[in-house]
Amino acid sequence: MPRRVLFACLTAFVAASLISLHPESAVSAGKEPAFPPGLDISPMGKIARGDEPIPQVVTPPGAPRLRSLASMRLSAGTSDILVNAPNAPDYQTETTIAKNGDWIVVGYNDYRGFAFSPPRVSGYAYSLDGGANWTDGGQMPSLGAGDAIYGDPDVKTWTDGSNTRYFVYSSIYITGSGNSSLCVFVSTDGGATWAGPREVTSATSATNFADKEFIDIDPETGRLFISWTNFPPAGSVTMRVSYSDDLGLTWSPVSVLTSSGQGSVPRADGNSSNVYLAWTTGSSIMFSRSTNNGANWSIPLAIASGLSSPMNPYGVDRIGNSPSMAIEPVSDTIFITYASRNLPPDFGDIYIMSSGDNGGTFSTPVAINASPGNDRAQFYPWVCTDASTGGVNVMWYDQRAGIGSSDLTELVHTHSLNDGATWTCPAALSDAPFHAEAGNTTSQPNLGDYIQCVSDGGTLYSAFGKTDLRSWTTYSPDAYVDISPGTGEGPAPLVINSYALVDTGCTTANGFIEPGETIG
Repeated sequence: MPRRVLFACLTAFVAASLISLHPESAVSAGKEPAFPPGLDISPMGKIARGDEPIPQVVTPPGAPRLRSLASMRLSAGTSDILVNAPNAPDYQTETTIAKNGDWIVVGYNDYRGFAFSPPRVSGYAYSLDGGANWTDGGQMPSLGAGDAIYGDPDVKTWTDGSNTRYFVYSSIYITGSGNSSLCVFVSTDGGATWAGPREVTSATSATNFADKEFIDIDPETGRLFISWTNFPPAGSVTMRVSYSDDLGLTWSPVSVLTSSGQGSVPRADGNSSNVYLAWTTGSSIMFSRSTNNGANWSIPLAIASGLSSPMNPYGVDRIGNSPSMAIEPVSDTIFITYASRNLPPDFGDIYIMSSGDNGGTFSTPVAINASPGNDRAQFYPWVCTDASTGGVNVMWYDQRAGIGSSDLTELVHTHSLNDGATWTCPAALSDAPFHAEAGNTTSQPNLGDYIQCVSDGGTLYSAFGKTDLRSWTTYSPDAYVDISPGTGEGPAPLVINSYALVDTGCTTANGFIEPGETIG
């Protein structure tokens, strides 16, 4: 983590006021109005559904195509590691990460995959030595039967009773017959090879469209959960959940939650049979839980309301307030973070809320960025917990380093070691601020829809997209991993808003530095 000029920061105290949830019951009718056609479908989903044309891949000339990225650090500092090939054209963003021992897998939307017919846009990189060396694995395989892989990746990991380590990677999927679906891939060698795609049959439809899936694996049982937004050609948008007990070979009947929204995140509690789901409707963060390993789900309830999506940050094409959720396994506390523009004219702040009673009640949301309501944009938060330290980390993109209409952006994080009672001053993770707009040559989101982190043994592993103007062989943002201590008080940058030069030399005061004059 690079050093910055220090400034004082007050920690946030999580208020004790609580929001009660209804007892669990089978989900019943109670429909909300449908979204207008196409609204809130992810950009990759729009391409997969045929709403937008497949982008053309422009390959830059010059350097040879590298595959093994031995400790390649192209940015200004020392901790940001480029994980895709340095001459990869177009985007490698919308990042996901999982770690199991010394194996790490990173997934991302990889626009190189649009060069295939049909497209295979789910890219990945892997490290077998804790992040010291990386291999760009290219794109996930298809069945070769006319099926297409359309990104929006999520990756999770699990170790079974015989100490076999699994990585599971999910994606939007179009079957060979043209049906909308989702799929997963499975690796047992740290991401070097993958089995799949394994079709999520409970999501397959000739008429509906499955979008923005996320996954989780129950650490006790290995049950794989997947949730998504179901967009019908007419009628209500709904959130859906299914599970698999054989890592995607077969799937349970779908559970339909009668709530519209987007960006649903499932989390399985390793200490119980509880599973949780959180998502956004734009104005509310919604929550549902299952106490029987996903067989039944509670009626969805708003646990945070009156929200407003952040304003588009400078240089960023897309914004939203989808939540991230994590369970701290020592205390069994649930943490949910999201971005919201509750304090205009501020572009948006980062909020956190928690539950210590298995989702029965939640604390009042608290803003945890440095200057809520009084700075620039903060967006795309992600929360992760550390089983060895009990720590909770939240990271996000932050444009606090710039002024005016500057698109300067950096990756920032804060953490708590007391279950969210207090939070450290936000600290920069990225080596230096970068220009979010650099290389943004299409209408697609240049930084994706989300970034992710995992924490292990007190170390924070963050996967994110950023531009690097010195990387001449690429036109657009690339996928990076930052490996930094997950503890320590947070410094922040000093922003110079204005400056002036006063000519007080002995020669004519002409506003220029003359021989013999000194600058003080």
